[in-house]
Amino acid sequence: MIQPGVYKHFRGGMYTVILIAQDSTNSRERPDGSKNHIVIYLSHTNGKVFARDLDEFIELVKWPAHRTPNEELRLHPRFMRWEERQAPGWMEEEIKRLHKEADAAWERGDKKTSTDLHYEAHVLSERLKEKP
Repeated sequence: MIQPGVYKHFRGGMYTVILIAQDSTNSRERPDGSKNHIVIYLSHTNGKVFARDLDEFIELVKWPAHRTPNEELRLHPRFMRWEERQAPGWMEEEIKRLHKEADAAWERGDKKTSTDLHYEAHVLSERLKEKP
């Protein structure tokens, strides 16, 4: 079972898992009679709260979804635990990566993704300023 904490979505978004809830809907029981669990999590980008079935939260997904002919599809966890105690300089590197991905999205004409990625980089930059 996953634990509350910070998780990174396979497309790059950052989320905080707030809690794991037991689904109270009888129609969503598993074949073995056990209850489904729902993950309640918060977006770092826009502050929205989301709920997703636990099985979907931990499933493997194919990425990249829109690949070039020479690019290989790979399976990745939909969400991966993100430890903030990573190597020194990780946050600066992540900010650079986000800006690079945002610029590439802009070049492809995907302005929404570009804006979202630049905003996420901004959020990390602000967090970096807060660190002692």
